Amino acid sequence: MMIRKLRFTLKDVSVFTSTQMKLETNRWSLRRNSVQIPFQPAPTVHSLPRFQAHQAGLLRLPVPGLEETMAKYLRTVRPLLTDSEYSGTYQIVQDFIKEDGPGHQLQNYLLHRFQTKENWFSDWWLEMAYLGYRAPVAVYSNPGVTWKRRQFRNKDEYFLYASKVIAGALDFKQIIDSDRLQLEYMKKRPLDMQQHFKMFGTCRVPCTPTDHLRYHLNSQHIVVLYKNHPFKLQVYDKERRPVRRGKILQSLKKIPQYIKDNDQAVGIGYLTASNRDSWAANYEKLMRFESNASIIKDIQSSLFVLSLDDGVDPGNSADEMSMAGLIALHGNGATGNRWFDKTLNLFVTSSGFSGINYEHSPAEGPPVLQLSDHIARYLQDDQQLDEPNTPAETVEDPVLLKWVVDEDIISAVREAEIQFTKLANDVELCVLHFKYFGKEEIKKMGYSPDSFVQIAIQTTFQKLHNEPGAQYESGATRQFKHGRTEVIRTCSLESKDFGESMIKNPRNPQNLRLMNNAISSHNNYARMAVNGLGVDRHLQGLRQAAVDLGIKTPQLFLDTGFTKSSRMRISTSQVSSEFEFFLCFPPLVDDGYGCCYNIRKDDLILACSSFNNCKTTSADKFRSVLEETLLEMKLLKHNSKL
Repeated sequence: MMIRKLRFTLKDVSVFTSTQMKLETNRWSLRRNSVQIPFQPAPTVHSLPRFQAHQAGLLRLPVPGLEETMAKYLRTVRPLLTDSEYSGTYQIVQDFIKEDGPGHQLQNYLLHRFQTKENWFSDWWLEMAYLGYRAPVAVYSNPGVTWKRRQFRNKDEYFLYASKVIAGALDFKQIIDSDRLQLEYMKKRPLDMQQHFKMFGTCRVPCTPTDHLRYHLNSQHIVVLYKNHPFKLQVYDKERRPVRRGKILQSLKKIPQYIKDNDQAVGIGYLTASNRDSWAANYEKLMRFESNASIIKDIQSSLFVLSLDDGVDPGNSADEMSMAGLIALHGNGATGNRWFDKTLNLFVTSSGFSGINYEHSPAEGPPVLQLSDHIARYLQDDQQLDEPNTPAETVEDPVLLKWVVDEDIISAVREAEIQFTKLANDVELCVLHFKYFGKEEIKKMGYSPDSFVQIAIQTTFQKLHNEPGAQYESGATRQFKHGRTEVIRTCSLESKDFGESMIKNPRNPQNLRLMNNAISSHNNYARMAVNGLGVDRHLQGLRQAAVDLGIKTPQLFLDTGFTKSSRMRISTSQVSSEFEFFLCFPPLVDDGYGCCYNIRKDDLILACSSFNNCKTTSADKFRSVLEETLLEMKLLKHNSKL
C-alpha cells in the first residue's frame, strides 16, 4: 500500500495555519463520525435509568490519523526548536511515517484497540499518569481546592461549620444516588458523568510496581482525623437514611473528649505523603497488625475523610489566599492529619481555612469543584442546621480507632515527615486575585476567556525567560466514553511572535494583530483537543503500542523535538467556580510553573506556583508579570477603538 507523504515541506510548515488546523478538525470530525462503531452497553458505575440513558449517548474516543497528528506535531514543536533541531525532527517524522517505518504498525495496533475497547486509551492513561507514578501523590499529583476563609469565635462555631461541610457533601451524594444529578452536555453532546460517582468511597492503595484503586460506592460512614487520631463516624442509619445535621454536630463535639489536650498521635498520614514504593513497603508493616488493617479498611471504605486541623498556624502572611492554597496542597504542618490516598480529603482548620485535597486518579477538577460549589450553596443557608435531611433519629457515637505502632513504624513516620517537609517547603505558591476585569469584559472584547488567559500566561513566561515554553492546558474529553483529558498545546508560532513583539516594543501597532492571531490559534487547537484530535494522547498511545508489541523505542520519542515539546515548562488548567474558590498544584518540572485559574464574571483568580530550589523561576515574579500582561492585552484592544 502506498503511503501519502505529509502535505507540506520543511520550508513551509510555518504556513500550516490555525485556519487549516480548524479545517482539519472539521474534516476529521466527519471522518470520525463516519467510522463510529455503535455504542455497546457495558457495566457502569451505577445502575440508574437516567444515568444509563445519558451514558448510552457517548461517543468513542477516536484514533486520529497518523499523518494529521504528525503535521500538527511538527507545527507545535517549531517554536521550541532551532532551525537545526527542527530539520532533524522533521526528518525523523518522515522516517516514522514512511511506508516501511514503524508508525503504521503502531497505528494499526491503536486501531485494533479502538475496535475492541470502549476507550482505546483510558486504561493506559490511568496507569501511566497515576497508578504507575511513583513520586509522592501529595504535592506532585493531588491538587488542593480552597474555600473562602471563615472566622470562628469559638470551638462551637468551628464544629458547627465542619458539621455543615459534612452534611453538604452528603447532600450532594444523595443527589447522585437518587439519579438527580444534573447531566452535562457540550453543544448537545452528552458528557461522561462517571467521575462524579467515583469521587465518593474511592481510595488509592499503595502497591509495587503499580498502585490500584478500590471503590466503595455504598459506604455509610466517614472517617474524621483529629490530632492525627482517626475516628469512624456513621452518617447513615440502618435504613440508609442520612443522619441529621444536628446529630453530626453532636458527634463532632464528642471527638475531643476521647483524647487528652496534648495527645497528638503518631502522624501515620505522613506515610501516605511519601514515595509510593516507600509507602507500599510501610503499608505492609502497618498491615501486620490486625487492628491497623481494620483501621485502614475503614479509611479506604469511607465515603470521604474529614481532617479537623486544630492549631494549624497560618503565620503572619498577609497573602491569605496563597496560605490557603498551601494548606490545601500539603497541610502546612498538618500533613500527619491527612490521608492523601483518599479521593476526597476535606479539611477544616480551627484558624478558618477549609477545602479539599483530592487524589487525582478517579476524577478531574470540574466534578470536585461541582461538589465544592454545592457545599458552598449549602453553607449559605444558616437555617439548614436544624432541618433534617430525612427523619433519621438514631446514630452511633464516633469510634476512636487506635493505631498500633512499633519502633519500625515510628521510624518510618519520622523519616517520611523529614522528607515531605523538605518537599512542602520547596513549593512557592502566589495567588493573583485579578480584580480589574473578568469573563464578561473579555467576551465584550470578542475573545474566548480561556484563550485570552492562556496567551497571557505564555506571554508572561516569554517575558521572564526570553523564550517560549512548552505549555500544557488540560482539555476535557468527556464527550467520549471514559474520556479524561487531552493536552491543549498553547505554545505556537503565533504566541511566540506575539510574545517577542511585546518584549521588543509593547506599543508596536502590530501587537493587536499578533495577539488576535495567538488567541485564535489557541482557540482552534483547543477545539481539536476536546474532540480527541490533539497530539499528546495519540503520541503516548503510539509509544505505549511499541512497548506492548516489544518494538524498540522509535527515534521519534528520543528526539529533541519530542523531549522539548513534552517537557511542559508551564502546567495550566481552568477550573472555574462562581464562588471565590480556586484549585492549585505545583509545576510539572523543576524549572517550571503551575497556574490553575478560576475565570469568574468580573474577576480572575490565578494560583501561580514554582519550586524554591530553582533559582531561575519565581511564582511571585510570575504573578506580578502576569497581572501586568493581562492589563497590557486589554489595553491593546482598548487603544484600537480610539
